[in-house]
Amino acid sequence: MWQELVTILTKLSENYTKLLQLSREKHTALITVDLSMLEVLLHKEEENVSRIQTLESKRRELVIDLSKQYIDIRSDSRMSDLYAHASKNLQPILQQCHQDLSVLLMKVQETSDNNTILITGALSAVHYQLNRLGQSVVEPAYGTHGQEVVSLKKKFDFLA
Repeated sequence: MWQELVTILTKLSENYTKLLQLSREKHTALITVDLSMLEVLLHKEEENVSRIQTLESKRRELVIDLSKQYIDIRSDSRMSDLYAHASKNLQPILQQCHQDLSVLLMKVQETSDNNTILITGALSAVHYQLNRLGQSVVEPAYGTHGQEVVSLKKKFDFLA
């Protein structure tokens, strides 16, 4: 079972590495406003996230199976607590896998946060341009449900 856990953690690391690369490519696509490339990257990202979810489910099931074998392991135990039960030759491998995965997760989160900032900025620019084209003005107060109040100026009288 421990070797299977190492295999799952290794596959998770590989998939998170791919996800990090896709996030970096998405960052470039967002900066250059390459919407066709962004669409391709989003599709690849969805596939990768699906694989990660499958691997994560397998990891959880394996931890549950380990909790049935060892009394002091619970399904919500930390990974670092599990290492003590593994064989001496697998403990450093498990620790390294866990450490690599933790670093990758931090990098993926950071890249994702940067992409979110770019997307939010681009969306604000689009809203600004649409409001400018439509001659609408956002009021300084919020509406009843916390939404912006938008006033439209009529430039043409269509009844004439």
